[in-house]
Amino acid sequence: VLDDTAGMGSRIRCVFYPKGQKWATAATVMYVNPMHGFGAKERTLATLIGEDEKAFHKRAPRGRITEGEPIATTGKKTARVRYFSEDGGPPHEAVAYVPEKSLVMLLVLTSHSPQGFKQALGAFHTLVESYAWVGTNTEFGR
Repeated sequence: VLDDTAGMGSRIRCVFYPKGQKWATAATVMYVNPMHGFGAKERTLATLIGEDEKAFHKRAPRGRITEGEPIATTGKKTARVRYFSEDGGPPHEAVAYVPEKSLVMLLVLTSHSPQGFKQALGAFHTLVESYAWVGTNTEFGR
């Protein structure tokens, strides 16, 4: 299910969860969230990913991060992928980082179980592959 209201309490505009479930209670979900300030701070994508990885290790000192294969998007971008495991075991979260002009879009899959993560990985790849930039309010003259 694509839902553009259920994630608003978390300031997430676009969330996905299995049909018949709810965003708040689903064990496995996906969402898309912008990371603003990428262009203004003149950071490279590699620097931004490094900062994200550092923050993860601060939250989860025993955690493990592995680099996934890049995924080409419909919008002719290359998403860089990282897999995260808070306890060092199988990953439970995947993040695809897609650079845009002034921000980086994060496409995220997260699950409470390794099995749920593994089952949803194909849907995550499909989501990332289908990503295409539409534009900002400024670009639309709003």
